[in-house]
Amino acid sequence: MKQCRTEISGGRGPNPLSARCSSALIFQMARHMETDELVALRKTLGLTQAEMAAEMGLSPRAYHDLESGSGPIPRRTRNAAERVSLRIAVLKENPDLAAAEIRLEATELAAMIRPGSKIGHGFRIIEIEFGPYGETIGRRVLGKPFERRDQAEAEAKRLATRFEYRNGFNAEHGYWWGRDEGGGRSYRYVIELA
Repeated sequence: MKQCRTEISGGRGPNPLSARCSSALIFQMARHMETDELVALRKTLGLTQAEMAAEMGLSPRAYHDLESGSGPIPRRTRNAAERVSLRIAVLKENPDLAAAEIRLEATELAAMIRPGSKIGHGFRIIEIEFGPYGETIGRRVLGKPFERRDQAEAEAKRLATRFEYRNGFNAEHGYWWGRDEGGGRSYRYVIELA
């Protein structure tokens, strides 16, 4: 397994893995994350417990309980933590910050995209509005596309934080949200390729 991790982290570009390593990594990805791995990931990202909780869409207390627990971290929570690591790796332009398993998936995706090909023309923000009972009221594209994802992320965050006390980031699904307490409506700000 150590050789497989070297295959993943050794180079910056797409890198086909040996069949042995591919099988070992599939097994690795299916398992739960241990508490010490979650703590190590958070520290690698340079986040406090409260910051990691906010990035994952958890309360600080719920996140603290995860780190102080003795059992394995559930797959859903592991996925959210890995998604946070990928987002921060992209924002800081440092692929080494992404968890190994998600870095492998990103490498495979990058290998599918031919150099020089254009998939889209930037990133756009989609606002989805929900009523007080969770029913979808509307979906609309906001403004013009952004050249880079981090620009769209910053705008989506700004839109969500307009709702002063009820807003956050859903790390599992990768969108910002805000809730209007007065009108009982909530909003999701999803980023898509334009």
